[in-house]
Formats: sequence, structure tokens, C-alpha cells
Amino acid sequence: MLTVPGYEVYRVLGQGGMSTVFLAKHINLGRLVALKVMSPFCASDPEFCKRFETECRTVAKLNHPNIVTVYDVGVVDGLPFMAMEYLPSGDMKRQIRQGIDPETAVSYVITLAETLNYAHVNGCIHRDIKPENILFRYDGSPAIADFGVVKTLDEDNTRTVIGTVIGTPRYMSPEQAQGLPVTAESDFYSLGIILHEMLMGHTPFHGDSSVSLLMNHLNCPTPKLTGSLAKFQSLLEGLMDKIPQERLSRAQDIRKLAEECLRSYQKSQVRERWKARILFKKTAPTYVAFNEVNDQTQVWTTPVHPNMGALINDQLSQRDRNNRSSISSFRTSLLSILSGILMVLPCQSDSNDLIAITAGKNLATSMGFLEAKKLPDFVADHHKLQSPDRPILMTDEHYERCWLE
Repeated sequence: MLTVPGYEVYRVLGQGGMSTVFLAKHINLGRLVALKVMSPFCASDPEFCKRFETECRTVAKLNHPNIVTVYDVGVVDGLPFMAMEYLPSGDMKRQIRQGIDPETAVSYVITLAETLNYAHVNGCIHRDIKPENILFRYDGSPAIADFGVVKTLDEDNTRTVIGTVIGTPRYMSPEQAQGLPVTAESDFYSLGIILHEMLMGHTPFHGDSSVSLLMNHLNCPTPKLTGSLAKFQSLLEGLMDKIPQERLSRAQDIRKLAEECLRSYQKSQVRERWKARILFKKTAPTYVAFNEVNDQTQVWTTPVHPNMGALINDQLSQRDRNNRSSISSFRTSLLSILSGILMVLPCQSDSNDLIAITAGKNLATSMGFLEAKKLPDFVADHHKLQSPDRPILMTDEHYERCWLE
């Protein structure tokens, strides 16, 4: 186990290509810290070691609730190290595996955007924003960690070697992939990659190698979000714009757009829930459960009332009776209208008979209660019985014969 003066080292918390992080305790202060020690490969470059120490001191000046505090920096056995605040609640990578709802994902993006803006205003570019470098406090708030490869904005540009790629390929911006000078917009591109991963569960670009992955960052368009998550497409494209100058890079703009997308998403969810309720009433739900013993899907044996089937049938029968009663009332109303038309029409001419026949046929045919051929016969019979100067009068007998035959 590594020995660091002033610290009691316990165990390894994590290991990457550039460094190893240990859980340790500051002997004099008695507090737990995350001790990050640079790998021998990176430490073999004196210029890199010098920059690491300078940049760590710069980050130590940052005082923000969403940035992991740096307590100490130093060198042990030729390996630079820094002691950081220890946050045992895990990182964002673990939360992504467990699943993050869109509302929480948007709140993380807003918080991280404001945190990055604070760091940029104070002259620091992270250059390695990724889920493993976003830790969580006990209250669930995110904190950006690992400013070990940070670049200061006031740094002499001649110290940045063109063609040198620093960062994690899966989360690199197009300008990082080309080895160009990194700006504050690069951190927001990486934030867009994290947003996609929080929403979809995976990063937007993949490749068989680091080179092919970097080429995808350069050439492939921003993937389209699916389903209701498409409401966040404008936010994702704004953060992942290939042109740094066109990229979202102000916390105020990101917050405004993120909240608009979230409201649109929530409205769509309300509509979907109402649709689901309507469909639930029209279709009987089927409940199934997964049997972990024999890996089979089986019917969910939830206890129900023993007479549930009879009760449901009674309810359906009552509903059918009510429907039939309503239809019967509607039929009676239409028949009354038709009888009124026939009663007031005089039978002095064939045209009046034609009007009565046509009106009756239209109503009868639309309701389906009477074959169209019966009505003319009925009118003709009444035309013979009634006096030419008197209107057609319908008796109960003729009414029944017309509609019930």
C-alpha cells in the first residue's frame, strides 16, 4: 500500500489510466479524504507534473457547493497527488445504471451548467467532464470532481501542444478530438453527452476504437431522442453543437431552455396518463408476474372477491339495460316528431303525400326501425280513409301497425 506523509492510506477507491484514488485519513485533522495519486506513466513527463501542480492550486481556490473541495497537493516518490473531499454517496455512473427520471436529469444539467459557469468565470476549464467525475453528497446534490487535467483560461497558449488529446474519448468535444485548443464550450459539449446518457441510458456515439469514436464525434449528427423524450431534443442539440461558437454555454440560456423542454415533457406525460386511464376503462387489464424460481411468466395471483365475476356481469347487465332504456327514449322522441309531421300535412295533393313519405322514409331509414316500403303503404291507406279536406290523423291502431309490424 502507498505511503503518503501525513496520511493514513486505507484502500483503493478507483483506478484509471492517469491516476489511482485511495481512501485515506488526514492524521492531524482526523478526516477522511480521497487521495488521488498520478500514475507513473504520466508522472514521467516533468512538464506535465509541473502543470498538474499549478492547476491543482488554481482549483483549490474554487469555493462552490457543487465542486469537490481540494485540501492539499504534493509529491510522494516522484508521483504528484492531491487530497480531495471524500464523498461516499457514489458517482453519476452508478445512478445512470439504476435509472434517472427526466425531471432529475434536467435538474442535474441545470446545476452542473451553473457550476461550470462558475469555474469558467474563475479561469478554469475542466476538460474531462464525465459521469465518473460527478459525485454526490449526502443530500443528493452533485459535485464535480477531478480537476486534475484542468486548463486555466489565462494560461499561455504556447504551452498547449497542438495534436495532444486530453480527456475521455467517449465524452470529448469535436475540438478536443482534433487536438485543438480547448475552450469553455468543450465542457458543455461533454455535459450534453451526459444528458443523453441520463435520458437514454447510453452515450450517443460508439466506436470499435478510440480513433473511430473520435471520428464519430466529428462527423455524426446528434442522435434523435425517441418517444416523449424527444421534447428534450432542442436542449441536447444546443449542448452538442459541432461548432463551439454556436453551442449553448451560458447557464441562464441552458436553464431557460431546459425548463421549457421539461414543461413540454410534463404536459405530454399528463396527456399520456389520461389516455391510459381511458384505455384502462375500455379494456380489462391483465396482471402478470415474473417467477424467479422457474424463469416463467405466470398470472399474478392477487386475492380477489370470490364473486367478482358475478359482480362484474351484474354491472355490465345494468349498464346494458340503461343503454337500452336511453335508446328506447330516443326512438320514442323521433317517432313523436314523425307522427307530428304526418298529422299536420293535408292530403289534397300527391306532393304533400310525397313530402310525408320522404320525411318518414328518411327518419325511419336513419333509425333502422322500419323498412322503407311500409311507410308509403301506410300513407296511401290513410289517404283513402280520410276526407280530402281534412288532415291525416293517426290513431293508436295505425301507429302500432306502422312501426311495430
